[in-house]
Amino acid sequence: MAENAISAKAEQLLARRSASNGPWFYVRRDWRRQLLVLLVDIAIPVALWFFNLTVLAVAIACFFIGTKLRDVRWWVALSREWSVTSEFIDWQKVEELAGKSSP
Repeated sequence: MAENAISAKAEQLLARRSASNGPWFYVRRDWRRQLLVLLVDIAIPVALWFFNLTVLAVAIACFFIGTKLRDVRWWVALSREWSVTSEFIDWQKVEELAGKSSP
């Protein structure tokens, strides 16, 4: 992995450590991508409904709702496990990789 990529990942971990625990951390981090996906998730069933493919539109809408619920469940699981996960991380090494001096 390139040095810049490792440094970027280390900085993301440091940002995660200082953030409040909860699923909203992930929503704030990925809100642009989630908004784009949500717009596509709405546009496709609406287009299918417009072309009188109602059964397919409802099926795809249910699929998209399921994927959003899966994402939320994943964020909740990650948030609950973060306190344990953070205990296993060598924060001094992460700070070195991020290019920051250790306190």
